[in-house]
Amino acid sequence: MPFPHHLQRPLAILTLVTCSFVLNMFTNRVSLYQEITYRVNYSLSSPLLEFVSALS
Repeated sequence: MPFPHHLQRPLAILTLVTCSFVLNMFTNRVSLYQEITYRVNYSLSSPLLEFVSALS
């Protein structure tokens, strides 16, 4: 059963908005994850670097 013609455009717009929203959320989640990983790595490696430079 095909969609009524007057519903096709709003439905397409809604689908597009939903897709872009999900994609945006996903990329934000990924960049947030990278930021957290970077900060954790930095906070872990920073004392290690200080320790190594203190030894040398």
